[in-house]
Amino acid sequence: MEGYYIANQNLSVSDLSQGISVEGAKQYYRDLKTQVIDDTIKKLKETDDIKKALRDGWQGMACENFIESLDNVVFVTAKQIDKMEEVLKSEISLITQAWINQDQEMVESADLGFKDVFF
Repeated sequence: MEGYYIANQNLSVSDLSQGISVEGAKQYYRDLKTQVIDDTIKKLKETDDIKKALRDGWQGMACENFIESLDNVVFVTAKQIDKMEEVLKSEISLITQAWINQDQEMVESADLGFKDVFF
Protein backbone atom coordinates (compact mmCIF):
# COMPACT_ATOMS: atom_id res chain seq x y z
CA MET A 1 0.00 0.00 0.00
CA GLU A 2 1.96 2.94 -1.33
CA GLY A 3 1.14 6.58 -0.72
CA TYR A 4 -0.27 8.65 2.10
CA TYR A 5 -3.45 7.63 3.86
CA ILE A 6 -5.85 9.26 6.31
CA ALA A 7 -8.83 7.20 7.49
CA ASN A 8 -8.07 4.63 4.78
CA GLN A 9 -8.35 7.29 2.08
CA ASN A 10 -5.42 7.46 -0.33
CA LEU A 11 -4.18 11.02 -0.53
CA SER A 12 -2.18 10.33 -3.68
CA VAL A 13 -2.34 12.83 -6.52
CA SER A 14 -2.19 10.14 -9.19
CA ASP A 15 -5.88 10.47 -10.10
CA LEU A 16 -5.94 14.25 -10.19
CA SER A 17 -7.01 16.04 -13.32
CA GLN A 18 -6.94 19.82 -13.61
CA GLY A 19 -5.59 19.98 -10.03
CA ILE A 20 -8.69 18.39 -8.52
CA SER A 21 -9.85 14.83 -8.33
CA VAL A 22 -12.81 14.44 -10.68
CA GLU A 23 -13.00 10.81 -9.59
CA GLY A 24 -13.06 12.03 -6.00
CA ALA A 25 -16.03 14.27 -6.76
CA LYS A 26 -17.83 11.36 -8.43
CA GLN A 27 -17.09 9.14 -5.43
CA TYR A 28 -18.33 11.88 -3.08
CA TYR A 29 -21.64 11.92 -4.94
CA ARG A 30 -21.89 8.11 -4.94
CA ASP A 31 -21.17 8.00 -1.19
CA LEU A 32 -23.77 10.67 -0.44
CA LYS A 33 -26.32 8.89 -2.60
CA THR A 34 -25.71 5.54 -0.93
CA GLN A 35 -25.16 6.67 2.65
CA VAL A 36 -27.74 9.43 2.82
CA ILE A 37 -30.33 9.24 0.07
CA ASP A 38 -30.67 5.48 -0.44
CA ASP A 39 -30.42 4.71 3.29
CA THR A 40 -33.01 7.39 4.11
CA ILE A 41 -35.48 6.03 1.58
CA LYS A 42 -34.87 2.48 2.80
CA LYS A 43 -35.47 3.46 6.45
CA LEU A 44 -38.50 5.53 5.48
CA LYS A 45 -40.09 2.49 3.85
CA GLU A 46 -39.53 0.29 6.92
CA THR A 47 -43.06 0.68 8.29
CA ASP A 48 -43.90 -2.93 9.21
CA ASP A 49 -43.31 -2.43 12.95
CA ILE A 50 -45.41 0.73 12.96
CA LYS A 51 -48.24 -1.00 11.09
CA LYS A 52 -48.11 -3.98 13.45
CA ALA A 53 -48.28 -1.71 16.50
CA LEU A 54 -51.20 0.19 14.98
CA ARG A 55 -53.11 -2.98 14.18
CA ASP A 56 -52.40 -4.44 17.63
CA GLY A 57 -53.85 -1.41 19.39
CA TRP A 58 -56.39 -0.08 16.93
CA GLN A 59 -59.02 -1.99 15.01
CA GLY A 60 -61.35 -1.14 12.17
CA MET A 61 -61.42 1.08 9.11
CA ALA A 62 -59.90 4.06 10.93
CA CYS A 63 -56.74 2.04 11.48
CA GLU A 64 -56.61 0.87 7.86
CA ASN A 65 -57.25 4.42 6.60
CA PHE A 66 -54.42 5.69 8.79
CA ILE A 67 -52.09 2.99 7.45
CA GLU A 68 -53.08 3.83 3.88
CA SER A 69 -52.32 7.50 4.58
CA LEU A 70 -48.98 6.49 6.07
CA ASP A 71 -48.13 4.52 2.92
CA ASN A 72 -49.05 7.51 0.75
CA VAL A 73 -46.90 9.89 2.80
CA VAL A 74 -43.96 7.49 2.62
CA PHE A 75 -44.38 7.17 -1.16
CA VAL A 76 -44.59 10.94 -1.71
CA THR A 77 -41.65 11.65 0.61
CA ALA A 78 -39.50 9.01 -1.13
CA LYS A 79 -40.30 10.63 -4.49
CA GLN A 80 -39.32 14.06 -3.12
CA ILE A 81 -36.02 12.66 -1.89
CA ASP A 82 -35.44 11.17 -5.35
CA LYS A 83 -35.97 14.62 -6.86
CA MET A 84 -33.53 16.13 -4.36
CA GLU A 85 -30.95 13.59 -5.53
CA GLU A 86 -31.01 15.16 -9.00
CA VAL A 87 -30.47 18.60 -7.46
CA LEU A 88 -27.56 17.24 -5.41
CA LYS A 89 -25.98 15.65 -8.48
CA SER A 90 -26.34 18.89 -10.42
CA GLU A 91 -24.86 20.98 -7.60
CA ILE A 92 -21.85 18.70 -7.17
CA SER A 93 -21.30 18.82 -10.92
CA LEU A 94 -21.46 22.64 -10.92
CA ILE A 95 -19.05 22.90 -7.99
CA THR A 96 -16.62 20.47 -9.61
CA GLN A 97 -16.72 22.43 -12.87
CA ALA A 98 -16.16 25.68 -10.96
CA TRP A 99 -13.08 24.13 -9.30
CA ILE A 100 -11.79 22.98 -12.69
CA ASN A 101 -12.30 26.49 -14.11
CA GLN A 102 -10.64 28.10 -11.10
CA ASP A 103 -7.68 25.73 -11.37
CA GLN A 104 -7.33 26.47 -15.07
CA GLU A 105 -7.38 30.21 -14.36
CA MET A 106 -4.65 29.78 -11.74
CA VAL A 107 -2.53 27.80 -14.21
CA GLU A 108 -3.02 30.46 -16.88
CA SER A 109 -2.21 33.24 -14.40
CA ALA A 110 0.90 31.41 -13.24
CA ASP A 111 1.99 30.88 -16.85
CA LEU A 112 1.54 34.58 -17.63
CA GLY A 113 3.41 35.67 -14.55
CA PHE A 114 6.26 33.27 -15.25
CA LYS A 115 6.63 34.49 -18.83
CA ASP A 116 6.55 38.14 -17.78
CA VAL A 117 9.32 37.63 -15.23
CA PHE A 118 11.69 35.45 -17.20
CA PHE A 119 11.08 36.22 -20.89
